[in-house]
Amino acid sequence: MPDPMAVTPERSAVLGSVARRLAASRPGHPLRVGIDGVCGSGKTTFSRELAGFVTAAGRAVVIVYSDGFHHVRARRYRQGRESAQGHYDDAYDLGSLAERVLLPLGPGGGRGYAVRVHDLASDARIDDETARAPADAIVLFAATFIQRGRLRDLWDEIIYLDVPQEAAIARGARPGPSAYTSAPVRWRL
Repeated sequence: MPDPMAVTPERSAVLGSVARRLAASRPGHPLRVGIDGVCGSGKTTFSRELAGFVTAAGRAVVIVYSDGFHHVRARRYRQGRESAQGHYDDAYDLGSLAERVLLPLGPGGGRGYAVRVHDLASDARIDDETARAPADAIVLFAATFIQRGRLRDLWDEIIYLDVPQEAAIARGARPGPSAYTSAPVRWRL
């Protein structure tokens, strides 16, 4: 996990504030937190940094990575590799995210969840990679479009990263650690 001291003081203040708010929430099941924003907004970096601050606040953290919840390539690219509508419709297996992660971690769930349902490198479906979340864990999942349809009601909290369009485009064109630190990020919880 990232060292909380490695981020700017301003970013550290935001991360600390968000972590304290999340750590104070105890819904009686793992707290399901979706981190949303446009492509290139820094969702994955933010979630990794936030995990360090949440841990420092005394709560267990589970990060469920969005790359493990893609559809297979044939479905993902059926509208074309460059299709924005195709990305929205077909990139993620949101049904599996709901059924195999969010519902089991929610009220009345058994806390057993799928770590991933797809291997991005091999394009293979994964059906047996599971784990059990601690009852008081904070579960972080970062991806685009996670507030739509029935998913919206399955999150306990949503953090939306709002960055300038130019910064998101630049980050998408130049992924890497330095690309995620230059532009300010506003958060809403």
